[in-house]
Amino acid sequence: MIRKIWQDMFSMAATEGAPITLEENVEQIIDMLVADKIDPQAFISNYEYLVRDGMPSLREMFVKKNTSGHRTLSIEKHFRHNRARAFPLWFYGAYPDVMSWFHQWQKDISKTHDRNLDSVAIETAKLFGVNIEDETIDENGISDSKGNYRPEYLRNLVNSWRKEVKAKLEVSSPNLYEEAELNKQIKEQLGITEDNFAIIARCTAEYYFELKNNYQDRFNNETDLLATAGFLDAKHYILVEKSIDVSEIQKIAEELSSDEKESILEFIIQLEILLFGIDSPDMDKSDIENACLSKKQDIQKVIEEVQKTGTNDAFVADVQEFMNSSGGSKYREILGIKS
Repeated sequence: MIRKIWQDMFSMAATEGAPITLEENVEQIIDMLVADKIDPQAFISNYEYLVRDGMPSLREMFVKKNTSGHRTLSIEKHFRHNRARAFPLWFYGAYPDVMSWFHQWQKDISKTHDRNLDSVAIETAKLFGVNIEDETIDENGISDSKGNYRPEYLRNLVNSWRKEVKAKLEVSSPNLYEEAELNKQIKEQLGITEDNFAIIARCTAEYYFELKNNYQDRFNNETDLLATAGFLDAKHYILVEKSIDVSEIQKIAEELSSDEKESILEFIIQLEILLFGIDSPDMDKSDIENACLSKKQDIQKVIEEVQKTGTNDAFVADVQEFMNSSGGSKYREILGIKS
């Protein structure tokens, strides 16, 4: 689930024309973020803060509600004039403490070596796992086409930091990942499995109640809120596969009854019919409809369970990223979400 949040985050940013990184680096970076248990909420708060170079967003300026999210303390050390060009912005957002340490380390090592640039370069390269004296090294292999260090070398830098500092990464949230893994293990041990009907229902309900409980003031009506929950659940189909359009989800929400209690249930059933139709193009539509309708009681139970237990942190992070990031602005406008 958390990996999917990262994938959706990078996909949405690329779709908006503001990619976080080069496409060739995405999977390596996600591997790194997941391995280090980086908190998506803290990351996007840091990243957006750096994109704005510390300037408040319009929402922060005009709305009293605090939207600073989960920014971490050391991120304020890394405004534009303090950043090294070879380090991508995503790395500063995910590892601000590593960068603070690295900048200080460079100052210290420079003094130790009497500012001998060759000696400093050799010691610095070691942090990245590079033998600078190896004549076969290709500089293009260390940096990508944008001149940023490639993920594998940044991973080596994090490992060097870890050996030296022996501390928890500032932006990591082991509990978030452990909770997701524990829930998975408990279900496996108890033999609890959810079919695709329940999975879609759970995800959509998680998004719906998080939006309703914490962002309702940014929606004009229940229809727009439902459509947004559906969009978040179907992001992969919309942004990656491009097999459906946002308007199809909006149409489902617009055609529902006005009864709020029934609307989320009806919406999920119709959303499932749409998505299963994409996944099973050879299956007769009436058979898909009958299958989804036969699960109505099960879907209702899932909705009630999510409403009772509260939103999982992973979905909280996903919603926050979409509702507050510049990367989601295009689709927020399409969905009629207020700034």
